[in-house]
Amino acid sequence: MKYHIDDFEAHYHVLKKPIGIYVFSKVKKVSDAQDIMQNIMMSLFKAMKKGHDIENLLDYTYAIARSELSKFYKITFEEVELFDDDEVVDQHEDLNESTLNHVTEDILWQEIKKFDSLTQRALVMKYKYDMTYSQMEKALKVNASTLKYRVHQAVESLKEKFL
Repeated sequence: MKYHIDDFEAHYHVLKKPIGIYVFSKVKKVSDAQDIMQNIMMSLFKAMKKGHDIENLLDYTYAIARSELSKFYKITFEEVELFDDDEVVDQHEDLNESTLNHVTEDILWQEIKKFDSLTQRALVMKYKYDMTYSQMEKALKVNASTLKYRVHQAVESLKEKFL
């Protein structure tokens, strides 16, 4: 099936969440995931523009994602932080409404950076991607009860610090 380039934006919005969750579960740094997502969507755009025959758009995009992740891991040698200093929470994201009402996003993210990598990833998956613990378990290959405990402890720690 050939997808028309004029429909790219609509397809982008449908694909952004499932592909974003997949990519985010494979890398530790949000900015790397964002770069990879940009490369994936650019490759998809180019394929659609060239008129490639794409039978299943989601499967095709996952294939692009696997390729981009493979390239990423070939050139990435050192472990890096999960969050950049300049990253902020989207307006609709809310770890705890009363907490965000008392602190700035920058201060909150500075505290989140203090958690271990797994806890940071669990918080982002839970509150940015609105994933269930069973979905997180599959993506991160960590027991759901462990993830639930870590998220709960992190939120309690943030409440304690800011409320």
